[in-house]
Amino acid sequence: AFAAFYYTMNFLKVILDRTITSPQELKEAADTICKMDFKQLKTKALNISSSRLVDYCTTSCYIHILTTKGYGFNNITFKNIAFQKKAGDTTIGWALGYMLNLTNMIPPEAAGAWKAQVLGAWAVLIVICILVIVAGVLVFILSSHSVKNDSVL
Repeated sequence: AFAAFYYTMNFLKVILDRTITSPQELKEAADTICKMDFKQLKTKALNISSSRLVDYCTTSCYIHILTTKGYGFNNITFKNIAFQKKAGDTTIGWALGYMLNLTNMIPPEAAGAWKAQVLGAWAVLIVICILVIVAGVLVFILSSHSVKNDSVL
């Protein structure tokens, strides 16, 4: 998961002194953090700046909803999530997360057929279709008229 998620999950682990291995545990941890007032958080997390402390409740709830409802993780698959600060020697930041998100928008394969974009192409096709229909009707009329004349003789 993204580096910001790592910091939030690490915060929950350190402050609450528990390992989170399921969506239910994440929800309980988020609820616990959200129920604390700011003074309680500040006394438990002395080394963390106040500007970051105010976001841990929201971010932990967001991670829970994203992983369970957005990505569909459950009690079995949640254990496969690795909240990491780095992937190899590279920090996992928002730029990488953004690129990962963009790759989900790439279609699996190119479209097989293309629609004509030019209005003139559509006009030509419509004229050809009308001419074919008119020619078909004329051939039908002439052939039926010819059959009538042959049967009279």
